[in-house]
Amino acid sequence: MKKEFILILLLFTIISCSEKNTNNDKVKLTEQIKDKTEVKKQSDSLSMTEIREKLKKELGEKYYAPMKKLTPKQLAQGKIIYEDRCAKCHGLKGKGDGSYGKGLTIPPADFTDSTRAAFYSDEARKQIIRKGILGTVMFAWEDKLSEKEIDAVYAYIKTFSKSKK
Repeated sequence: MKKEFILILLLFTIISCSEKNTNNDKVKLTEQIKDKTEVKKQSDSLSMTEIREKLKKELGEKYYAPMKKLTPKQLAQGKIIYEDRCAKCHGLKGKGDGSYGKGLTIPPADFTDSTRAAFYSDEARKQIIRKGILGTVMFAWEDKLSEKEIDAVYAYIKTFSKSKK
């Protein structure tokens, strides 16, 4: 828990110093870190199945909506976003082995695991990017990325796995 707190603090410090973040972003990140550390014990008991059921309730009929095809240009944009925003935790090759992810109690998702990739629908994965996962250090990106950017980064993430889901 101590290592995780230090890593969260380090991540927050680095993000806070970024020129891309406003004071409002810093306040939101502080609130997210506080929320995530307060519910840590609750999240330990949440299984992937429970998270999937929660996402199904949130998304309703949209849960199974097919993902629209993206152009090579949009996929290239997704790669840029991924390398800038996601690789620090999930690793450059999507294995969940990024430098910020090491030592976390709940490790970042391994996008190369096709079984795990197929567990959630495309819309569920995009919802995780939008809203984050409470009780983990997976932050919500909906205030930092547009819906088109979320589509692009998710399309790039899908390239790590051979799964069609």
